[in-house]
Amino acid sequence: MTIAELQLYIRDMLDERGFKGQSLSRTFLGLVEEVGELAEVIKNLEKSNRNKGKEFDLSGEIADVLIYILDIACECDIDVAKALEQKEAENRLRDWNVKN
Repeated sequence: MTIAELQLYIRDMLDERGFKGQSLSRTFLGLVEEVGELAEVIKNLEKSNRNKGKEFDLSGEIADVLIYILDIACECDIDVAKALEQKEAENRLRDWNVKN
């Protein structure tokens, strides 16, 4: 599934479930909540020294975050694939002097 197809799927799915028309701030707060849940899973994974997130549903939390991000993009008429390409073009010009 392409990013564009995924955006359309998320838009239709949220409309079908009655979430269409929800305020952008409410959607953003939902995203923040899901990011918090993802952070909790990652924290627990690191504490337990496990390499897989099955016990903590890492993949489910990542999916929840992605749903909210794509929902915000749809509400703002942002083509995520195009935005990613444009941002990467800018990033390629940056000096990434990363120190670990």
